[in-house]
Amino acid sequence: CGIRMGGPWPDAYHRFLTSPSFTDDDIVLYLKSCLEQAQHLREHPTSGNWLTMEMSGLYAVGALFPELKQAEEFRAYAVGRVYEELGVQFLPDGAQVELTPGYHQVALSNILKIAEFARLVGRVEELPADFVAMTERAFDFNLYLMTPDRDLPRFNDSWNTNVPRTMRQAAELFPVRAEFAWAANDGREGSAPGETSHLFPYAGYAAMRSGWERDANYLAFDFGTLGYGHVHQDKLNVVVWAYGRPMLFDGGGGNYESSPYRRYDIDTFSHNTGLVDGQPQRRSTGDRWANVSQEPIDARWESTPEFDFAAGVYDEGYGDVDDRTAAHVRRVLFVKPDLFVIADTFTPNDDASHTYQIRWHVDSTAWREETRDDVSVRRTDDEGRPNLAIISVDVDGLEITSRSAVTEPELLGWWVQRDGNHRPTTTELHTRTGEGSQSFLTVLCPMPAGGDAFPAVRRADGDTLSVELPD
Repeated sequence: CGIRMGGPWPDAYHRFLTSPSFTDDDIVLYLKSCLEQAQHLREHPTSGNWLTMEMSGLYAVGALFPELKQAEEFRAYAVGRVYEELGVQFLPDGAQVELTPGYHQVALSNILKIAEFARLVGRVEELPADFVAMTERAFDFNLYLMTPDRDLPRFNDSWNTNVPRTMRQAAELFPVRAEFAWAANDGREGSAPGETSHLFPYAGYAAMRSGWERDANYLAFDFGTLGYGHVHQDKLNVVVWAYGRPMLFDGGGGNYESSPYRRYDIDTFSHNTGLVDGQPQRRSTGDRWANVSQEPIDARWESTPEFDFAAGVYDEGYGDVDDRTAAHVRRVLFVKPDLFVIADTFTPNDDASHTYQIRWHVDSTAWREETRDDVSVRRTDDEGRPNLAIISVDVDGLEITSRSAVTEPELLGWWVQRDGNHRPTTTELHTRTGEGSQSFLTVLCPMPAGGDAFPAVRRADGDTLSVELPD
């Protein structure tokens, strides 16, 4: 009802209104339905991004048909609920509580739709003075999480986001923000943000980048909570862009149905993080607000011109919410501009032997590989495009396998698409088995287009790693 009232129906109505085929009876029937739907929205509000859609539809009816007896109350209720939600749904770091970049846009656009309706019908004075101003941090979220190809990571149930399009509205609403104008016009106006890398302490995201250019290297690290809705079991997940090309990906969940592809894509199995004894992460989804951090998440973050560093911990269930078999600590070091070093340590809560697996989901099916001493180097081999080398250090006892477009005995090597045309990719599986703590050390090395050589990686001594790049 909120979606219909907030856009498609008013758009159609005003196109039909002056047509002789649109009779008085049609107009009365239309208005009766709008009233009934608005009454339903007023009496049965829900929560999350749904509420923003409902309230934008309710306000639209009250704004477009002020002659209705309930019109003023519709408008007042919608404005009051949304104004309250601006302080609830958007965290202090700008992230919407569902921690789903796609639905971040849904909530933001519906809230601002109320301000636009108010402007169109001359009722801006009905809005609180800071109604629009409170959305500024939501646009900051889009800006500082933006990927080199001007998208957002597809964390949780997300999809492609055209960030410059969202920032065009931001630039209009906040003309003093030069970086908003820069993002809206892809650098042709304004100025780029002064910082490159950015921490979102409430969402639990760290965005690391070499620069704001479209061919930059970029990594986003998710060490946060599940979020209020549309959640995936994927803590400590990372995504990587190599010289502007998305390489380590998060598929975004696919379409909303119950196929094996959907179940795979919302679970740990399809994310760039770890499993224990073949079991995925299991965080409780029962209390939605318990999965939204009301305080900055306790995690390491350091950013300098030379490097970025972040660390996070997963110490909840594997396979079952009450199964505390082991804790996973992930540390991510970005040696600017082109080396990502990821250290994973699993520590069990007993003396038994366990199997630990790190998965890397890479958007390529062409590979080359070589092994030197105790270092394995596998790199994508897509001619004329940037590539990514996955370098495994300390391969003794490490099993490395890769799968593309596999459906049995489990799904591996797929980028699940919303239209059902799932794209073959590669899943790299790095597995260790043993007692006590087990560690993985992985170097992700973006390779520019046209570079065929392997990076040379070796240990200089027990604690020093040397990476020699082809240039």
